[in-house]
Amino acid sequence: MSFFDEDEVDEPDQPQRAASRPRRPGGRGGSRPSGGPPRRPPGSHNQEVQTRRLIAVVVVVVLVVAAALLIHSCDVSQTNDSLKSYAGNVDSLVGESSTNGAEVFTQLKSGDATSNLSKLVNELDTDARTASEELTKADDLSTPSAMATAQQSFVQVMKLRYEGIDQIAAHIQGAMNSTTAVDDVKEITAGTSLLYAADVLYKTSVGTAIAAALNAAALPIGGTTGVSISTSQVVPDLGWLNAKTVALWLGANVPSTAVNSDQPGLHGHSLTSVTLDGQTLTTATLNTIAIGKTAPTFTLSLTNGGNFDEFDVHCKVSIKGINDSAKTIISETTPQENTTCSVTLPTTPPAGTHTVTAEIVPVPGEKNTTNNYLTFDVDFTG
Repeated sequence: MSFFDEDEVDEPDQPQRAASRPRRPGGRGGSRPSGGPPRRPPGSHNQEVQTRRLIAVVVVVVLVVAAALLIHSCDVSQTNDSLKSYAGNVDSLVGESSTNGAEVFTQLKSGDATSNLSKLVNELDTDARTASEELTKADDLSTPSAMATAQQSFVQVMKLRYEGIDQIAAHIQGAMNSTTAVDDVKEITAGTSLLYAADVLYKTSVGTAIAAALNAAALPIGGTTGVSISTSQVVPDLGWLNAKTVALWLGANVPSTAVNSDQPGLHGHSLTSVTLDGQTLTTATLNTIAIGKTAPTFTLSLTNGGNFDEFDVHCKVSIKGINDSAKTIISETTPQENTTCSVTLPTTPPAGTHTVTAEIVPVPGEKNTTNNYLTFDVDFTG
């Protein structure tokens, strides 16, 4: 036996090979001990983990959705509150402005222009300062994005009101001065026109824009629970847009023929027809008129085709070749209204054919005068 063989045999301290794991009692086919825990089916642990994870994900999703809905609800509530707050602020401010504007016209018609001009001047100056303060408040309103269009128009409304009142205040004293009355009355009328423009802009732009934003948010308008939208109007009468009427109400000394001459807009009349002794004359054929010893009277029909009342309107008839003409004056005509005037010649024209011209004399500011005339060939028979 070799040396190495002896060492292998005699070495007592070598570790023993690990003993095989003892079998469970009863062996593979034996019964499970009565007190031991039940054995888990294969893979059941992984399924439980996945189930718990799925439940956790569902819970998280539900919480996230609930939080999102809560945040959205809060945002909607906050947005609606801001819309209602803005509409309420506009309603309150335009109410103050309307009261201030109404006072202007009350003061203008109070008679103070002639009896206590300094008092009227001070009152109008105060009204202008109030309108300026209201403009500043309007410009500073907190405005939700949905009301941006309404806010832009509202600021313009308040600016027009301030500028209109300020212009009236600046020219009231001059309107009562006989040497400057015509120009200053026109400036006051321009100021009242600015106030009227503000009225129109509020109704057509501000009110409709606010209503559109409230409707988009499904917020009720009017009634006991809805948002209030004022129908604001400052100018109480369209007569304030006419310089002649303004001069009359103020007691200003302004000639009728001068007051409208520089008013911007359309002025003038059109002559529509002429009759003589009940017969309507025609420009296309010879008109035969039997006349007696009485001087003939022509009736002129005319229409005020402009935008203003016109005053001291002259109607005139003349016969070419003979010194025979006459005219009458209509004290006032109204825009888009028809009227008539009668013109009687001073003498009976001689028998024969004559050219007769009827005319509505152009008024100050009238630019188109081609329709002011009608010319007829008339055969006067005895």
